[in-house]
Amino acid sequence: MKQRLEYIDSLKGFAILLVVMGHVVAWCFESFDTAMQMSPTPILLWKIIYSFHMPLFMFISGFLFGMSHFATFKEYVMKVWKKVKMLIIPWLVCGILVEMWRGVRELTYWYLLTLFQLILIVGVINFLLDKIKSKTYQVIVEIVVLLITHLSLQMLTKVYDSPLLYSLYDWYPHLCSMFGYFALGSFLMRYVDIQNLMNNRVYSLCLLFFCLSCVVYIPHSSIMSISLKCITAIYCCLYIFKECFTEGRVINYFKRIGKNTLCIYILHFFFDIKIIQIGQYLITLVQGDRMEFVTAFVIQLLVSVAISLLIIELCLLTGKLIKTSRFLSFIILGEKHN
Repeated sequence: MKQRLEYIDSLKGFAILLVVMGHVVAWCFESFDTAMQMSPTPILLWKIIYSFHMPLFMFISGFLFGMSHFATFKEYVMKVWKKVKMLIIPWLVCGILVEMWRGVRELTYWYLLTLFQLILIVGVINFLLDKIKSKTYQVIVEIVVLLITHLSLQMLTKVYDSPLLYSLYDWYPHLCSMFGYFALGSFLMRYVDIQNLMNNRVYSLCLLFFCLSCVVYIPHSSIMSISLKCITAIYCCLYIFKECFTEGRVINYFKRIGKNTLCIYILHFFFDIKIIQIGQYLITLVQGDRMEFVTAFVIQLLVSVAISLLIIELCLLTGKLIKTSRFLSFIILGEKHN
């Protein structure tokens, strides 16, 4: 039986909180497009969250998937089939339900589909490379194969840059942009002892770089669609939850929600509410002096945390109710109970 990584549960809990907070902040304005086109000043918290939260989620997903080893092709197929039931069925069913509930369909559950596609791709790579007996050759070949795969996805993205695919299948551009983070997480789990990467000096430099990059544009800071800003944020999160925050009520809470991230991710779209009055107030505030900007940021933080915690609890409660029905649990949450 595989050992459960407690700090990963905590990190997953933190990541899902960021996801919900990002959506709560965005719904303080007219639409996501409105938020994306605004200057960072009235929505700085949202800009910070969206600069790394999904790469963090993908890295964690890849890290956990890296624990999977397939002795036979049948084991790989069974893993894929399990993920079809866990990810694709909720992606399809809940996508329809959200469209009926909110009138929104495009990219609502893009993470589920993208994660499934990445498991397909990286899974078959891991299965084939596990046949190489030499660890050194295996590492070298995997790096080369992952780079080639990333370049192929970039070329595929350019060929099929279609609004129709974008709206119907949710795969562009997330498959290409998230591949590097998922593959990196899987690679580190397979070949590297994370403890050996933990260093306070490196953490301090990463934290400094991330904070600086949040307020100053740093050119040429991305390699193969992997942002240095995201990598430094991911490293900081790993360091904090592995080396610093290991116990206490807050960590226990993160562990609790970290074990239910899929349920929270799927259901939180049904509880997000639009409160544009808050957004209008924030915009008015930042038109004043610098201290008003600080006030706007703090209000944005407190409101988003409070509403997000309420939404998460509603998701967990609703999830418990859904799980009383095997059928609903299967088609909505991707869980099958014996």
